[in-house]
Amino acid sequence: MNRISNRLPFNFNNPKINHIDDYEFCRSTKIYLNQKRAASNLDEIEIMKESGYADLNKFRKHRELWHKLARDVPRGYLEALEVDYKILRFTIELDQESFEEALELELYPKTFIIRYMAAIYQTKDFGRKITEEEAVELVREISVKNKLRCCINYPSFKTIWIEPDNTITTTYYKPSIKFTKKWVKFGETGEGIGEISVR
Repeated sequence: MNRISNRLPFNFNNPKINHIDDYEFCRSTKIYLNQKRAASNLDEIEIMKESGYADLNKFRKHRELWHKLARDVPRGYLEALEVDYKILRFTIELDQESFEEALELELYPKTFIIRYMAAIYQTKDFGRKITEEEAVELVREISVKNKLRCCINYPSFKTIWIEPDNTITTTYYKPSIKFTKKWVKFGETGEGIGEISVR
């Protein structure tokens, strides 16, 4: 890792994670990709074609999602930007370190989500500072009483699923990277949970 860091033309300066709001999913990787995008000498049409796109509007829409790591990224796009895959793997390692640091935090969730049916959700405030352990127990009681699936969601970090049968499971969104023949995949983020909602 040190040999890679010595080759970097910039310093990521990852902030210390003191609070969950300090954590950002794949912060170092986003910085690297955005810097490669800014440094590219290719015009937009050339990059679009290298990415395998013919529709400029669709390309622009997807490109914004790529830089948020909210969509699989074409290898052609990364190669057009001259992204170094060794450095990309290194930035993921940095992001994994930040994730592990965030796991050590004591969390105080502000809201939880109730699922009434497919695509129908309601977000509710706890209304006071509450530990995660207290929050899970409170939401578990609501879930069992109303026979509804609930969750406590920390977008891009983890989701605690609370089922009406008393089952509690946690999904973690640890930064990861996977290369396929045409795509680079950065894993799930948990964004969008409970977006279609009722008030």
